[in-house]
Amino acid sequence: MTNLEGKQVVESSPIGSELPKGQICALYGGFLAVCGVLILLTVSDYGVSWDEFFRWAGGDRKLEYYQALISGNSERSAEIRAEGDSYPGFFDLPAAFIRSVFAEHSILASHLWQAFFGWLGIAGAMALGYRLGGAWVGLAAGFLLVLFPRYWGHQFINPKDIPFAATYIWGLWALVRSMQVGAFRERWPALVFGLLAGACMASRIGGLLLFCYAGLFAVLQVAVEWRTASGSFNGMTRLKEIVVWFFVAGVPAFLILLVFWPAAHRNPFSQTESTIADVSDFGWEGQVLFHGERILAADLPRTYLPDMIFRSSPDLWLVLALMTVAILIWDRRWLTNYTVFWSKYRTTILVLFAAAFPIAFIMVKGAVVYDGMRHVLFIIPLASVLLGLALVSFVRRADRQFGKIGKWIVSGLVGLLSFFALWDSVQLHPYQYTYYNRLTGGVSAADGRFENDYWGTAYREGAELISAGLPPREGGPWRITMEPPLDVLQERIGQLVVPPPTLVAPFLEDHVVLVRGNQRPEFYIATTRNAYHEMRPEAAVAEVTRDGVVLLQIKPIKNQ
Repeated sequence: MTNLEGKQVVESSPIGSELPKGQICALYGGFLAVCGVLILLTVSDYGVSWDEFFRWAGGDRKLEYYQALISGNSERSAEIRAEGDSYPGFFDLPAAFIRSVFAEHSILASHLWQAFFGWLGIAGAMALGYRLGGAWVGLAAGFLLVLFPRYWGHQFINPKDIPFAATYIWGLWALVRSMQVGAFRERWPALVFGLLAGACMASRIGGLLLFCYAGLFAVLQVAVEWRTASGSFNGMTRLKEIVVWFFVAGVPAFLILLVFWPAAHRNPFSQTESTIADVSDFGWEGQVLFHGERILAADLPRTYLPDMIFRSSPDLWLVLALMTVAILIWDRRWLTNYTVFWSKYRTTILVLFAAAFPIAFIMVKGAVVYDGMRHVLFIIPLASVLLGLALVSFVRRADRQFGKIGKWIVSGLVGLLSFFALWDSVQLHPYQYTYYNRLTGGVSAADGRFENDYWGTAYREGAELISAGLPPREGGPWRITMEPPLDVLQERIGQLVVPPPTLVAPFLEDHVVLVRGNQRPEFYIATTRNAYHEMRPEAAVAEVTRDGVVLLQIKPIKNQ
């Protein structure tokens, strides 16, 4: 580690460093390989999410923009840029290229690309855990993240939040490394941080937070150095070192951002400013099911986000978090000397701050959030690292105080709670992102009170049920619709919002076609989001369910 002045000093071995490097590589490689195999075996089971339709369109426009630009058609490229969205495209642009190459299997290719970022997030949690506490902490962090059903489910269908989560944790890893190696002095760690922070910003502009964190902790680092300096403290020299560090990090970061952000090519500064303003004041006029009531997203209470995080977190996570808070309150020796505390725990404080600040900001500002805890999914890998530190500490503490019996009791409890989370994930497959923990009653207790399949991924299973259940006929294909009566739709939710056809059409066989509601459909397929399934009175002939909860219904339509 480094002391307050950033010089290398000898420290005690971190947890897990007693393992040979070869064994650590084997453990980490084996764990990530198992995760990769599970991803490959199950990726084809997932349906299309609502937002994928829009992100695919955005990526296609970015690809068209570069094709026009490379061909020399600057006028056409300017038109495409003006018509495109304001999102950076670190995920979207390569996804569009991959989908164009594998056009016949574009959905599977896109889901594999998304799952790759989910896998990167798991690897990032392990790398950051190793940085903070050693081999066992890294392994515990990866294991805890895999045990988070919502993260596992989202990694196949979420083109917004999973890429951001993966790049966010790798950016934090690089920042932690830079704090440990030279304390904002060394240039190579600064360059690595810049590259990874640039990837994060190019995924979502919120990645700028990484530079804000770097600035804040650089100031804190210098303040502590100044307070504890035994001799003269050269403030100008230190300031110059930090300015150089930020320059080395900032240049590649913003170059990467510009490469993947066509909207900023005309005026990077104004586009950055306007996008940050849009993100900060983002509005959504849809309704959210919360405690049994359908509430406009803008009218949700400030407690919505912590409430949903609590209900969506596995029971093991809640137990570890509660035990950590209890021990910190009971054992307050860490408060005795702030300089020693900063020297020993400053990187852990950084990770804790990076996980807690976004939640605090959203609650204080009253920002619009919905879809459960999806908007803060990027903090989940960081939380797994912090809880990995806690878990390894609890096991070692139990071993010291109670011997092997204590260690096995803690390990047994962890194993039992881990089994529950894994079992629930298997039972919900491929809808792990609808998970609610057992402490709050599970998915069945949340039915009718909170959102479940809010992105409509169950439409795939419904489309396959219809295709398998209806035989081919000579009179023409069967006609189905996902469009409810428009007058009922307007009355119930106040706007004509219908799920995009891409949720159903790709999964129908040739003898079944998707039509509009006014084209004499014979069947109605509807998710429970916005109570679409209740907008036609007929009784369901088939359903998609998990844990006794209805996710989608298929109803016959009696045409006059």
